[in-house]
Amino acid sequence: MAGLASTEDRGVSAAPLLEGRGVDRRSFLAFCGLMASTLVLPESYVPAIAKALGAAKRPVLVWLEFQDCAGCTESFLRASNPSVGGLVLDTLSINYHETLMAASGKDAEALLKQTVGNERGQYIAVVEGAIPTKDNGVYCTIGGRSALDIAHEVCSNAAAVITVGACAFYGGWPSANPDPTGAVGLGSAMPGTKIVNLPGCPPNGVNITATLVHFLTFGAMPEVDAMGRPLFAYGELIHDSCERRAHFDAGEFVQAWGAARGRKRTTTARRYAGTTARTGRSVPGMAASAAPSPDSSMPTRPSTNACRTCRGSACKRPPTKSASASSR
Repeated sequence: MAGLASTEDRGVSAAPLLEGRGVDRRSFLAFCGLMASTLVLPESYVPAIAKALGAAKRPVLVWLEFQDCAGCTESFLRASNPSVGGLVLDTLSINYHETLMAASGKDAEALLKQTVGNERGQYIAVVEGAIPTKDNGVYCTIGGRSALDIAHEVCSNAAAVITVGACAFYGGWPSANPDPTGAVGLGSAMPGTKIVNLPGCPPNGVNITATLVHFLTFGAMPEVDAMGRPLFAYGELIHDSCERRAHFDAGEFVQAWGAARGRKRTTTARRYAGTTARTGRSVPGMAASAAPSPDSSMPTRPSTNACRTCRGSACKRPPTKSASASSR
């Protein structure tokens, strides 16, 4: 990110700002294509995203940091394609962000108060870090106010609320046993609040960017699951796309490399794949429903629960090279 939008830039559309900073149309459209892909939108939405980002007035963004390590901010700053993505996000009027803003002390807190008062119901609130609740929240205070008090004031008056990172989602590391500060996520600190959660430690910077772009394009946050996570980013598990998922579902595991059962199953599968690929005929005695397709990715060693792709719940890391060689 190039930095916070200057005072004269606030409220100005992105197009003149990007043009003035040397971002050409091709790069801008490439960024819009990345956002459409991330949001699982068809290519036909790229012009709509480009139009929204190029013409819409940038809403105000307030980014709160509580019990955190600033890792989520770092992820945000290092979003993919920063030369364009950073500039688009820079055109947001980021009125308050402790790590990025030049103002400090009373000036910074005065700006936060002014933003909440003047932009009520129009700004986007982003929360990073857990919120301590024990002893009236005394374990995290900013400008003499508790994180709990600040969160209630800022988030209850926002147009949209986003949590970034595991800490803001459920409490994260600050809530680890014995949890002396009573750290919780924003949802627990403010039950009933409509929140879009982007958990992760840290969350993917592209997903943060895409969530904001969705709001700028459609005027609403993306659809979420039961945990408040956007479906475009958290709707599927990597485990579901694993090439060994069928073996996992069937409970077909080999406990050690070189096991006779594994060699037999793999040899048969390879022979079937090779025969069908050459002749189009199946191997006698092997049911078609149980056989892999000729173009499927066959494992080069016995199929085991050592899933390199998804690390599913029953998966283990593959053995070392020396262990593999000795068991062949």
